Amino acid sequence: MLKHILALIIFCVANTPAQAVWETTQDLIYGTAHTLDDSEVEFGLLAPLQYGISSDVTVAIHPILLLIGVPQITLRYRYTTPSDITASLDVGATWSFLATEDSSGQRDDGSCSQVDLGYPGTTELKTTISWEAERRLLLSGGTGFAVDFLDVLPIRYLVELHLSIHWLITPKDLLMLSGTTYVDVQGEGVDALVRPTGQLVYARALGSVSLAVGVAAGEFPIDIDAMTGVTLNVYPVLDLWWRF
Repeated sequence: MLKHILALIIFCVANTPAQAVWETTQDLIYGTAHTLDDSEVEFGLLAPLQYGISSDVTVAIHPILLLIGVPQITLRYRYTTPSDITASLDVGATWSFLATEDSSGQRDDGSCSQVDLGYPGTTELKTTISWEAERRLLLSGGTGFAVDFLDVLPIRYLVELHLSIHWLITPKDLLMLSGTTYVDVQGEGVDALVRPTGQLVYARALGSVSLAVGVAAGEFPIDIDAMTGVTLNVYPVLDLWWRF
């Protein structure tokens, strides 16, 4: 699988000139309803690898996560023609095979006292609507349904919510603000919010590559060893993007 992914990237780099500017808001893919053009590829060092199966359908996988044992795949179908208001449907799944954990998210501690241990995963189906409020200002938002699993056992039913703002300051300068959360349908109050995250990112087109820098908020666990770790609530964002 990884061999095929790398071959695709090498083929695109060798045979197609890279694009590093955003001419219109329809070029904006992350967190919006828009899709890549037919056979177009976009990827980053840390961002997903996306491929335009057609001008209406884009598939995305995450090579870095796949390397560490967390396969992730998303399929986006744009069911309206690109215009001031564009809508799409996303279906996706993520599974982690790093370690087993219980239904509360606590990893197996080896005590044999935890129940329902399994590998965690999430599937989701959501819709997004993007509105070009002005020529270089894109507002996007949407909702959907998600299910958390341990192995193949459903343990939590969720409503997904997401919002984003993209401001094309110039064709080479982009500012993005985004937020995502899940709501546990059986939870109450603040406890109902599951995995809320937010990002503020500035991206600059530099020749054939775009540099993205910013800050993110959420829960980012880092394992120190098999039994201990730390969780960052605010952390930097740094990435490079290419589109061919």
